[in-house]
Amino acid sequence: MLCENSSVITQLEKVDFERFVISWHEDIVPEKVQYFILHSESGIVKFSARFEQTPSAGAEVGLSYLIPDLIFFAQQRQNQRFSFMKGYDFFCFGRYKNGENYSFKIKNISQGGCALIVKDVNARFLYKDAVIKNASLDFDTFGSLQLDLKVIDVVLINEFDEDNQLYSCHQISCEFDFKNRREETEVEKIIIKFLMSNKIRSL
Repeated sequence: MLCENSSVITQLEKVDFERFVISWHEDIVPEKVQYFILHSESGIVKFSARFEQTPSAGAEVGLSYLIPDLIFFAQQRQNQRFSFMKGYDFFCFGRYKNGENYSFKIKNISQGGCALIVKDVNARFLYKDAVIKNASLDFDTFGSLQLDLKVIDVVLINEFDEDNQLYSCHQISCEFDFKNRREETEVEKIIIKFLMSNKIRSL
């Protein structure tokens, strides 16, 4: 959210038909109307919301805002994304042009791209429109891919670790830079194997 000309990363705690509640943060100064950018699996949503002045709003339970009548989808995903954060350890690794090794955790994948997670980023190689050549994406028993990745965005976010503790990290949103149809087919195969495995586990 934007607060006094700066951005604050917070967590969505609760949503109902009339309002939503975010985690309290020491840098948040509640104003009558505040601007929010919501990152979700469906895309990026931007909207303004009115702060709810009620006794329930506070540091213990969070800050409450009224859901606006109009919400703008700034970026809606064309392909469904499948998340790997809970119960999976899939990684993307390789070397930058200068020979430096990198390793990212794969957060999610779609037919068109993926999101990677890492605590610290090398800004020399990870920036909007940069291309990561010959990145290796390891999906364990589901297979592996070797693709060029075009960086769409690099943002600081909060994620939960294995102990359900919140920590700050960078999310690198990437688009697959396919060289041929075979590479697209390999991505489809990985997704199908993942979906079939989840279906079998749910039976």
